[in-house]
Amino acid sequence: MPKPAAPLTDARVQAMRTPGKWVSESIGGRGGGSLVVRVAAGGSRLFYFRYADAERRQRLIALGRYDREGRSGLTLSQAREKAAEFSRRYRAGDRFLREHLAAERRAEAERLAEAERRAREAERGTLAALFSAYADFLERRGSRETARNARSLFRTHVAEPWPEYAERRAAELRPGEITTILRAVAEQGKGRTAAKLRAYLRAAYALALRAEHDATAPALLRTFGIESNPAAATAALAAFNRVRDRVLSAAELGGYLRAVEALPAGPVRSALLLALYLGGQRPAQLLRLAPADVDLEARTVTLRDPKGRRTQPRLHVLPLTDPAAAILEQALRFAAGPWVFSASGKKPLRPEALGRAVREISRALSGEGRGPFELRDIRRTCETMLAARSASAATCGRGFSRTGSGACRAGTTTGTTTCPRSARRSRPGQRTLRSRGPANWARSFRSAARALRRSSAPGAVSRQAGPRFRALDAEVWHARRVVAVELSFNAVQ
Repeated sequence: MPKPAAPLTDARVQAMRTPGKWVSESIGGRGGGSLVVRVAAGGSRLFYFRYADAERRQRLIALGRYDREGRSGLTLSQAREKAAEFSRRYRAGDRFLREHLAAERRAEAERLAEAERRAREAERGTLAALFSAYADFLERRGSRETARNARSLFRTHVAEPWPEYAERRAAELRPGEITTILRAVAEQGKGRTAAKLRAYLRAAYALALRAEHDATAPALLRTFGIESNPAAATAALAAFNRVRDRVLSAAELGGYLRAVEALPAGPVRSALLLALYLGGQRPAQLLRLAPADVDLEARTVTLRDPKGRRTQPRLHVLPLTDPAAAILEQALRFAAGPWVFSASGKKPLRPEALGRAVREISRALSGEGRGPFELRDIRRTCETMLAARSASAATCGRGFSRTGSGACRAGTTTGTTTCPRSARRSRPGQRTLRSRGPANWARSFRSAARALRRSSAPGAVSRQAGPRFRALDAEVWHARRVVAVELSFNAVQ
């Protein structure tokens, strides 16, 4: 190939008549690749982008046929634009342009094939198309995690083992056939999964039923001809709805906190600590935090709660205590991308990463004679410990982003302290958190926490914290200062 000469012109390109002849011009300066014109055997002139790959081999990417008018090919300026686009990618460090372009073409072909397949399914109104439209609806509403889980369940337990049902018209399926699908899942020992699948199928049919009169439902569902909900007619699988009641004692929570603090610095450690210092907030909501949701000057953080049938996530504003503010300040300093907690900067940290860390901590603590616990048990523990301080149901409800009857789980215990809903009714003279005076109580709490931080021996808290806290040893207070939610909820009130 000849060395780059003067810039290409239409006259030069049209003057090229010898098959196999090459003419080129540099794109983007030295090291940015070249725009090349070659005369084919039939006399047509073809454009290429030429570059050196990572092994310094000369590679070509076809751009198209030359046509001065741009009717059946590319004009010279259009070819330059396409070559300049590849040159920008090349200068940015992509030395495998041809391979990456081939992968992009394959991905685009797969996307188009999937869109065509969905269109064909939609024409037939299959169960697979109904469920796909339901999952798309969830994604548009912002429930991407729920949509991902729904697709996975349907693929694993319906589309793959029961293709005859997945390809059937959704309007033709009967409750008995839905029951057959659910029974197969339950008989594998996956009762909870069967209950989830039933809930998703029921919701998908319900969405199609109301599509005629609900402007937010996909218009496509109106063509499915759904007149009944066969999933709703199946027996509820309430026996598989496991209600956990595991609550960590104060000593266990202290051990858990020290184990989290001993984790390597990073987003997992920061997120677990912040979940505690915010009083046991839902990890999935916490991990969706964006830098704009944090206001260190106002000492607040805003979570978005999409749970339930909300069309828009509810804003859940929480006050920041000193430890929580310090964690967020450091996380923001190292945040990469649009999320506060991210390992790669390309996507937010997943709750499963936190769950794995908690399971490892649980196994380590179980070796000390303690029972296992999970990530979701931490939230329940914080709720119960707050309620044990006689906080009102309204305070619990606001603090834990609940609506209705508050937060405490009736019947659970922390150590020897029973959930105080019934206990408070049996002791009408007991002073509540509000009646104690939040400011005075907060000052006492902070003085005890400072004493704990100064101390290294278990008995030091009893000596320094004052009579109110003499009954608590250092390990218990190490846990109780975690429930800074008790301070936070004074501000919530």
